[in-house]
Amino acid sequence: MHLHNAAIAIALLVAGGPRAVHARDIEAVAAPGTYILHEDSSSAVGSHHRQGLAITSNVPVSVFQYNDDQFMYGEQPVSGNEAYLTIISDCDATTFVPRVTWGEDSLDVSIEGVLDPNYMTFLPPSSYNASWSYTSYWCEAMKDRTYPPSPVPEEDEDTTRLTGGGFSLKAALWRALGRTPKQPERDEEEATTVENVCTVNVEVMLNGCEHGANVTAPKVRSFDGEPINVRSGPSATDECATDYEAEIVFIGPPTAVDNGSMEVPRLDEDEDSYVCSRAIEGRPFVDATGRTLRASPVVVPLRPGDGAVESQFDGLADLVESRPVFEGNRTVHPNQLALGEKWTTSALGEHASVASFAAFSIALMTNGAPSDLVQDALEAALDEVRHAATSFDIASRLLGRDVGPGPLPASHHEFGSDLMALAIAVAREGCVDETLSALEAAAEVDALDLVLANGAEEGSKYYAVDEATLAWIREELHTIAMEEGGHAALAWRTFHWVCRVDADACDAVKQNVLSEAKLEGAFRRRFGSVDGIMAESWRKIYSSNDVDAQVCTNSGADGEEISDGSLVSTTATNVLRGVMMCS
Repeated sequence: MHLHNAAIAIALLVAGGPRAVHARDIEAVAAPGTYILHEDSSSAVGSHHRQGLAITSNVPVSVFQYNDDQFMYGEQPVSGNEAYLTIISDCDATTFVPRVTWGEDSLDVSIEGVLDPNYMTFLPPSSYNASWSYTSYWCEAMKDRTYPPSPVPEEDEDTTRLTGGGFSLKAALWRALGRTPKQPERDEEEATTVENVCTVNVEVMLNGCEHGANVTAPKVRSFDGEPINVRSGPSATDECATDYEAEIVFIGPPTAVDNGSMEVPRLDEDEDSYVCSRAIEGRPFVDATGRTLRASPVVVPLRPGDGAVESQFDGLADLVESRPVFEGNRTVHPNQLALGEKWTTSALGEHASVASFAAFSIALMTNGAPSDLVQDALEAALDEVRHAATSFDIASRLLGRDVGPGPLPASHHEFGSDLMALAIAVAREGCVDETLSALEAAAEVDALDLVLANGAEEGSKYYAVDEATLAWIREELHTIAMEEGGHAALAWRTFHWVCRVDADACDAVKQNVLSEAKLEGAFRRRFGSVDGIMAESWRKIYSSNDVDAQVCTNSGADGEEISDGSLVSTTATNVLRGVMMCS
């Protein structure tokens, strides 16, 4: 594909794990004084999981490693199996002819017409505009239930929504940035520049947490990049989708430069690095640097003839290739493997939550919290031990292999008398993340009730999973949902205690974490634009937790009942009762 503009028109539908589906558009934007000669991409990088991409070129190469610390698994604009190629020059009209060959884990770029590549220097790096959609699985699943509608709160005047007929990065994002991505104008005489005074560079963008690169070229450098100016809002065409826009930039000095061959490692190649940690289900375990930590799963093969050798779990592709087998030589359906992988991820989240509550207990004690909060935090940690064990049992049954947690990564923690830090952490990790996780688990139980009553439709995530297994999952998940609701209540109670003893910390949390706009945004990122009892329950929980309007009784808060017969409504009611009980 040979282009004379700065746009890649890619519309990829790829699975972002069991939770989401993406639709992506990536646009390359040339730096001032440079021109894009050619663009290409591959969505099949890394058939061998996390292997470095072998890149060869006869002109200088820049490797761009994308990463971020704000999106959940599957929510990022650059997925692990994608690579984007851009060929740039400081001449806008050349006779150079690019020859591009993609292999299974390789990329070969040859620029015909280059007389002496050794004179070529590095050009300013390009940037990328990205627009993508994140579709919540839970929102799609809840469409199967009929819930009464609930009112949508009015938007703050300064809340930005991306509406209309989809994104227009040039019209919207760049207008917001006050910039216009135009190519520099050149005179016609300049366009006839002799080739041997023109410089050509190859740029390759990868997901740096999934792939490194092994590059052979006259000159090589690598950059770390991240998204900036991220904007989001509900999709105009899909109630379950959130639309995003961002600019992906690679700035600052390169992380490495070399003449000739160079290996660019993955960003998490160092086992002590947590740069690639992402949000997971349950209550996240966060260290003193603000990074989310979790263990890696370990799998023991159960196929006949295999030895019980532990091996690192590298995802669904590895399991499909190994074709696990149950009794009677029955091959596990791929749908069941996908569900097993989802439960493995959930189990890792629950496992990390044990450590999270242990650290939370110490933080409470360090800041002089009441003994009932400390006791409930320790009991919550024991709940999470059971949740993790149950979740790994479910994953093992679905995958046909024993799955368990490896060791938690080494971490550093600081426990000081800092109510502000404690309040912000408990608000983000408990009041928001864990409350939504409790509602999510309850919604899954409601969905399973429908599947058990009516059967799973072909193509749905529970298709080909036997009824006994589904009934077992439903019962265990019911217990998890109810206990997670209790953990959410503990987080809100802790926030109320902070507000009673430190007004400044309370106000900071209200403004930075628990404002209505931020709480609605957190719900949309998790569930899309789904309405009904899910949205009603979330709004009832956070609006009832207004510490200025809180009324506490011996039996709970007046008017907190939410009832439509679903476990979602029951969970929300139990959260409110757990929060409002007087001590």
